[in-house]
Amino acid sequence: MLEIEKLCNKIGKDLAVVQKSGAIDSQWPFIISELEPSIDKEFIYCLKDSTLSNKLDDQYPSALSQYILLIHSAKYLDLEDRKAIVNKIIELQKQKRKDYLCIDNNQLINFDIYKYLLQNNIDNSKIKLISSLLFSFYEKIYPTLMRLGYEFHGPYVFNNRKYIVKEYYDMIGYYNQDIPSFPWKNLKIIEEYEGDLVIDYFGHILGEYSIKNAYLFIDDNPINTNEKLNEIYNTTQQNYLKLLTNQKNYSISDYAIILTNGIFWTLDKKSRKYNPSSELLEKLKDFKPYFSREKLSKSIQEKLFTDLENSIADSFLKIFQ
Repeated sequence: MLEIEKLCNKIGKDLAVVQKSGAIDSQWPFIISELEPSIDKEFIYCLKDSTLSNKLDDQYPSALSQYILLIHSAKYLDLEDRKAIVNKIIELQKQKRKDYLCIDNNQLINFDIYKYLLQNNIDNSKIKLISSLLFSFYEKIYPTLMRLGYEFHGPYVFNNRKYIVKEYYDMIGYYNQDIPSFPWKNLKIIEEYEGDLVIDYFGHILGEYSIKNAYLFIDDNPINTNEKLNEIYNTTQQNYLKLLTNQKNYSISDYAIILTNGIFWTLDKKSRKYNPSSELLEKLKDFKPYFSREKLSKSIQEKLFTDLENSIADSFLKIFQ
């Protein structure tokens, strides 16, 4: 229980920082806690099964953190099952992160930054555009829970220079035919930066920094020519534009359905064992956000940071008491 208490306290701190920064206003197209009550029972039983059957063993740590955001759904399980799910996630994150709670950083175990910095530098501006396009792409396919599809980790220091790593993975095929796939499995961007930043437990990048240099890798192979870089940029741009076209007439309820399908898919990408029921998907056609963003933001800003931090931590701790 001590590890769970430490995790809940860290969640309280990290989410308080994010909420105080005004993130509630920018969450699109809804707040995840508005969707959770609609999917909670089906989701939590699938999450329980996926942890017991080791379906999540290959998941990146920030993706595992996204499931913790939905852990209030565990109210349907007995206490020991609730603890078992979170202890399994903690165990997996300890295997992948040097510090699973990300107290000082979010560095991955066995990631050797220097191995990736032996290539020639190419067009930084084009790599930045690719990074921006992919961020927007994942915001559309995992709305509010983008980190189900990518892992940002760091900072790493090499030769007195600071780096952050952005990994997009499992890009060959997705859970919905409206989502264009890529001709590569993984794309990695390594950015040398100046300034100060931290990456929290959930994978949020916080701080002020500027990018000096950037390096691009496709399936761990360095991209060393501008010709190849332009090809990757064109593919990324085309896929993003296709996605926008495919989602042109999407409503908020459509995004609720697409995210729900995406969440269940990530619990077992290989065999696609878990799927929301037709009844749940039908119910989500009437989904509407119900929080007043203005009132919620005002309430958050009026609270002292410590009060907000403690109230969030307590809401998670109560699940395990």
